[in-house]
Amino acid sequence: MPQLFGFADVGQQPLGIGDQLLAMRYSAADETEADVIGSEIASRAGYDPRAAVTLWNKIDNTTRRSDNGFIWMHPYGPDRLQDLMKRMPDMMPLYAKAVGKTIDQLPNYGGDGAV
Repeated sequence: MPQLFGFADVGQQPLGIGDQLLAMRYSAADETEADVIGSEIASRAGYDPRAAVTLWNKIDNTTRRSDNGFIWMHPYGPDRLQDLMKRMPDMMPLYAKAVGKTIDQLPNYGGDGAV
């Protein structure tokens, strides 16, 4: 059964898996796809999609001051920010519907993001 999920050699090299995960690098297209899917899921679940900008700004600021490598693995910059902002008009109706309001009834965003 493990072969079905791509974990056929997990038992043979348990320590190598962590190294493989740390060595993975995602392309900009992978990150964009994750942002689109994640934003849609979060918006439909009632999470304000404008918070993504604040979240990524905080992650960026925090990780630039440390050596944990998270931003290296999940690059964030002006292009990614612009992509998040570009998708906001599609996400806001999903969020409004999830919280039972119209877009006009949504409060202004109270985070420290640029939205």
